[in-house]
Amino acid sequence: MALGAFLAGMIVGQTDFSARAASDALPMKDAFAVLFFVSVGMMFDPFTVWNQWPLLLVTVAVILIGKPLAALVVVLWLGWSVRSAAVIAVALAQIGEFSFILSALGLSLGIVPSEATSVLVGASMVSITLNPVLFRLIDPTLAWCEARGWLQPVKPDPEQHVPEVNMAPDGVIVVGYGPTGRLITRLLQNHGIKVCVVETNPRTAQSIKAQGLESVQGDASRREILLQAGAPTASGLIISAKTTQAPEVVRVGRELNPRMRIITTATYINETEALRAAGADEVLTAEGEIALVMASRILQELGFDGSRMEREISKARLAILGSVTDGKTTPAPRPLE
Repeated sequence: MALGAFLAGMIVGQTDFSARAASDALPMKDAFAVLFFVSVGMMFDPFTVWNQWPLLLVTVAVILIGKPLAALVVVLWLGWSVRSAAVIAVALAQIGEFSFILSALGLSLGIVPSEATSVLVGASMVSITLNPVLFRLIDPTLAWCEARGWLQPVKPDPEQHVPEVNMAPDGVIVVGYGPTGRLITRLLQNHGIKVCVVETNPRTAQSIKAQGLESVQGDASRREILLQAGAPTASGLIISAKTTQAPEVVRVGRELNPRMRIITTATYINETEALRAAGADEVLTAEGEIALVMASRILQELGFDGSRMEREISKARLAILGSVTDGKTTPAPRPLE
């Protein structure tokens, strides 16, 4: 069952639903991680480990020395650099859930004695505790060996590459691909701005990718989805879709990138306060924009000249959108770079 779940995860990870599946499974993942470590702690018997300390030392040696050495030799044989081989070796210098699954299977078949479980738990605790320390020692150790001429200067692997990000730096994230989202996306692309669209509808997300656009399928209020869309490096976040999750999208976006310009929409004017409190730079409301368009038409019919009409519309915009409170005007929002 565990192996089947692992293979299913590998398959889902290669599909367009990977980001959404990862974000939806995150709460369950955290819960199972807690249950796993609680169950491991309950299996630990310190008296058995004390009595079986020679076996514990041998087990720890296999985990921290045997496995890493085997991995180091294989990776070097494949032609990768020493540093890459060291990183992979150290990453394998610990044991995980499958070790306990195999241990439980061995107990049920009578192959592994019951005392071995406590020794395995003790060895896992030691390896998990030491693993971060080993990672920190990789670069100093390699530098020490290079300084004595034991190693050639580390060069990057030709096969290594930086994982592609869905959106180039200084791009814009557009949430929703309805009529408004499509128009905004087209305008941004026409001006040479990179765009990544976040869309909840799977079919729409697939059609976006078919058009050659960057797209992430999932709920934009999830941190993992905005990370996948490139929020930490984006210059703007535009929420074009009407959603009750807009304040959460704004909050998560602002948390991931405090410098990002965030523009969102709202149906009613009384919704703007919550969105601004969440961190939105500008909130456009259907009520407010319709009122402004109607006001400009009326002023035009009354014969107002351009400059005077523009002043009146600016005053109306500040009043309608709630930008003037207690006689203080909020500062102008930052423009999109």
